[in-house]
Amino acid sequence: MFLNHRICTSLQFRFSQFLKGATVAGRTPLLVQVLAAPQCATVAGKLEVFNGDVEPQLQAMFLNHRICTSLQFRFSQFLKGATVAGRTPLLVQVLAAPQCTTVAGKLEVFNGDVEPQLQAMFLNHRICTSLQFRFSQFLKGATVAGRTPLLVQVLAAPQCTTVAGKLEVFNGDVEPQLQAMFLNHRICTSLQFRFSQFLKGATVAGRTPLLVQVLAAPQCTTVAGKLEVFNGDVEPQLQAMFLNHRICTSLQLRFSQFLKGATVAG
Repeated sequence: MFLNHRICTSLQFRFSQFLKGATVAGRTPLLVQVLAAPQCATVAGKLEVFNGDVEPQLQAMFLNHRICTSLQFRFSQFLKGATVAGRTPLLVQVLAAPQCTTVAGKLEVFNGDVEPQLQAMFLNHRICTSLQFRFSQFLKGATVAGRTPLLVQVLAAPQCTTVAGKLEVFNGDVEPQLQAMFLNHRICTSLQFRFSQFLKGATVAGRTPLLVQVLAAPQCTTVAGKLEVFNGDVEPQLQAMFLNHRICTSLQLRFSQFLKGATVAG
């Protein structure tokens, strides 16, 4: 695989170990331990993934969290030609192990074709053939416990303008087997939100909530396993929609409080 390479601006990680007994040709994914390069240790907003249990202080989706052994993935090849701030980003193809079908608490990913919309960001792959997304650069400025969270711009309609440095989701139609994180939901146009520490009592009036199916940890209730997001333009109060974002066991999210007045079952 790859060691000590750069992904986008100020984001570095390396493969430090492989899953014991994993094979590449046989499609058995590798367990990847991602660590920020030493020279970037003081830079906030690194993607730090470790093998092991999830720690309670995790406060951002792709920020300083541990990916448990149930989430296995490998990076298949580099994206040739595309650059971000002079660095060659990585084209990531996420492959699920054959045995990983619809196991609860497991991120179900399958191999898919890479769409030509990918331009300057570091990945664009399919999840269960109907959901595409790419990881963004970290948003500078806002911090959560001293770390820079992600600013995410979610786009569903193909006619939406591609914005560099944002997480973009295409193919609004979802398949029933999608069961984790950004799965099993329909993403509306111009939806942006940020995973971070949010404020209490904030409202986003006039927004239609979308139900995002998020598998909850055993201690989480069914309601707590849902994520309420809202369709609309970017607003400062949008960052205050959620409170106490936590990454639970087996990379499962729960949100302890929903926006007042939002519905889950309906």
